[in-house]
Amino acid sequence: MANTIRAHILGCEHSQGTSKGSNRPYNFAVVNILGANDGWTESQSGRCTRVGLMQKTVPMSTDNLSLLHKLQTFENQFPLECDLVLDVDPNNIQKNWVVDIKPIQK
Repeated sequence: MANTIRAHILGCEHSQGTSKGSNRPYNFAVVNILGANDGWTESQSGRCTRVGLMQKTVPMSTDNLSLLHKLQTFENQFPLECDLVLDVDPNNIQKNWVVDIKPIQK
């Protein structure tokens, strides 16, 4: 079941190739977005005060590289406010990944 989140996209990355160690193929993509700064807060050793925003990554479908091409058309317009459509990642049903990107028209 797909759901949508609104986010400010900073960019994206797509990596594909063969790993050096195991010689196994890899293919993954992520969307980099602005999100709340959720660094650690407190432990027995110390405390962290969180302020502002930080870069977060959201996995993106590699089944449809048109998402990557769509983002490439906005190369000089980042950060870009968009609705990200999320659906279940078929490789890990406990996680979601981006299956569509809809720029917000202002």
